[in-house]
Amino acid sequence: MSCEPPRLRSHWRLVAASMAGVVAEAVLLWALGLRASIAVAPQVSAPAPFGVFHDLRWLLVFTRSWMSFAWATVVMVAVRSALTASFARLAWPHGVPAPKWRASLVGAAVFTVVATVLLSPWAALLFGMAVTPVSWLFFTAVPTTLFIALLIHPGAVTSGWWREVPPLRTAGWTLLTFLVLTLDGAALSVSPTYLYVPVAVAAGLFNGWAWLGLVHAIVCREKAPRVVPLAPIGVVLLLAMVAGGVDLGFAVVTAREHLHKFARGARSAGQPVVVVAGFGSFWNGDTTPALNGHFDERRYSYRGMDAGGQPLSYGRSDTHRPLGDLVRAMAVQVDALHQATGAPVSIVAESEGALVAKVYAVTTPRPPIGALILLSPLVDPARVYFPRRGREGFGLAAAAELRGIAGILATLSPVNVSTDTPLFRSIVDNAPTVRQLLRCPVPGVRQLALFPLADAVVAPHPSDIGSRSAVVPAFHGGLLSNPSVKLTIALELSSRRAPGVHTWARVERTIEVSAAAWQVPELPIRLNSAWRAPSPSVGCGQLVLPG
Repeated sequence: MSCEPPRLRSHWRLVAASMAGVVAEAVLLWALGLRASIAVAPQVSAPAPFGVFHDLRWLLVFTRSWMSFAWATVVMVAVRSALTASFARLAWPHGVPAPKWRASLVGAAVFTVVATVLLSPWAALLFGMAVTPVSWLFFTAVPTTLFIALLIHPGAVTSGWWREVPPLRTAGWTLLTFLVLTLDGAALSVSPTYLYVPVAVAAGLFNGWAWLGLVHAIVCREKAPRVVPLAPIGVVLLLAMVAGGVDLGFAVVTAREHLHKFARGARSAGQPVVVVAGFGSFWNGDTTPALNGHFDERRYSYRGMDAGGQPLSYGRSDTHRPLGDLVRAMAVQVDALHQATGAPVSIVAESEGALVAKVYAVTTPRPPIGALILLSPLVDPARVYFPRRGREGFGLAAAAELRGIAGILATLSPVNVSTDTPLFRSIVDNAPTVRQLLRCPVPGVRQLALFPLADAVVAPHPSDIGSRSAVVPAFHGGLLSNPSVKLTIALELSSRRAPGVHTWARVERTIEVSAAAWQVPELPIRLNSAWRAPSPSVGCGQLVLPG
């Protein structure tokens, strides 16, 4: 076998096809008003299996019935198989006999089906992140996708990929492709319209180069491949690590819940404060204060208050209630504390609690609150949609897959994360209103939002969040256990401000645009008949959360 050094100029058809695919998708998304999803366009002609991962995310978001999902899946497998076979053959070394077209198509089809099965759960997790923007889902889905790509990528070129150790050079090309796709997506997400085509051309040019390097490294390797079923072994080990990591993660969260209890009815001469925990939290009534300083702390109870006006202990399932119910429960508890103390109430709320607190503050005329501090607030929730169980609508297949994942997780932890949870249902059904409410200011109320740096991967943070904001180098949830955050809260509640550190905001922006390539496409409000967007003439003070 004689292989000439890979040169792009001698494979101009490969380069042209790679560039044409990216340019066509970028222009089409711009023309259809889907600019928010343009960062995924470079992956349409990327080396396998990134093209499959690209297709899956569109499939999960935009199919509306089981029939359309079945047909779209068949079309996706057929088209992606043809593209994979075509790109591999266009990149084939000159002077080396290529397989026959039929063999190439069959091999590409088998590989596409295997890649679809292996990558689909992680695409579904990213779909779930678009419903509830929590960064933990990103840090599970994207590294796992990359690991799978490192295991199976030779399948686009050779039929014996599953039982052979791939060349080290092809792993390098796969890692480089992931990095460049990340940079391409970032560039497209921040580029003005007139730069879409040049950036897309550059992205397509790299894809052609990557295909060429990948195919040559596999076809022209000098040593015979070792017969080791690395891909199947790696996938099994990966699933075991993910399962173990989930179990360990929930154990850590549970331990932290026991170590950091919140106050119930703590009496002091200080300012009244309601502390609100997040999704999946629980409280047994312990009275250790959560905040630094002498505050009259009360715990917001997801279950409500007893006959004496004290917050009831609650379990994890109580945090699953519909958003409207939780907002009304907050109104009752804040009013009770305000009447008992005669002073404006401050609210310190985290994650789901921040969502409840912000919606309460915006939808309540003249709320009796003086300060609103939001920790790990959810950013642009429900950017996709899924129907109720048994009905059809956008995202039904993704929801079914998430239910399956939730069933597996239920065997590893006590936390119920099903898509059928009333909280998620109420957010998804009222997505346009909820997103608009989260951008509204609350006149007369001192506000501060603290974003954990890790949450930069979930979605672009809107500039109009209706309050001051800062970025904290931390992961989602658990900010109340962070000493610097506690100091910031104490200063804010005492009408002083902690000095801002703008470096983290710049780092956040960099991470934000870098993660854009690995989001699922956003479902435009205008396409989904199940959504009712508030009238443009309705101001923040007139918004009402249905139900």
